[in-house]
Amino acid sequence: MPRRLAHVAAFSAAVVLSGALPTGAYAAPRLRLEPPVIGLRHATTVVLTGVRGGVPKVELADTTDLPGMRPEWLPMWKAGASWRATLAAPPFLGVYPVRIRIGRTIIGSPVWLLRVFRRDTCMRRSFASPTEVPVWWIRRVAHATPVAVRPWRLSTHDRRDPRLHRKFVVAYNPAGHRAVGDRLGTFITAVRDGYGGRWCLLQESVYP
Repeated sequence: MPRRLAHVAAFSAAVVLSGALPTGAYAAPRLRLEPPVIGLRHATTVVLTGVRGGVPKVELADTTDLPGMRPEWLPMWKAGASWRATLAAPPFLGVYPVRIRIGRTIIGSPVWLLRVFRRDTCMRRSFASPTEVPVWWIRRVAHATPVAVRPWRLSTHDRRDPRLHRKFVVAYNPAGHRAVGDRLGTFITAVRDGYGGRWCLLQESVYP
């Protein structure tokens, strides 16, 4: 696992996303994920400190629970000086903000992110632009010649943040095949390693 992913552990720059923070509700919220990177069908433990004023609840933002329903806020439990909860991975690979709710107030941070990745995600090439990812995949993974690369909108039930996820439909000619009838196509999803981070390959699929 890349060091820059393994050290996404201590988060303290919390911001209030909505509502008015109750008096004495927090001093300096700190949230960490154990582990911060998981695969599909795995889970992570959310550890929260520095909050007061009631039982906090946690959610993974921008995710859709099958069949198309957003998961509910999950109450956390007290464990010594911290609050904890277990979050299961959503149905899709990607990067998901973690948010905390105390009463009607929602607290979040741009660095409170759960990465649901395959083992080799972002361990190979990364790029400044998402459009570079599908071109790299065609040339270096498929060993083919690019013919067309077009943006493809995320589906209506896919709530993943487009600032962190971009999908493309690509056409390419396999090595040694130049005829139009030999062309192949697939869908490439690029992911950003956090807001302001670099882009890398999230997944390739023959289905949108």
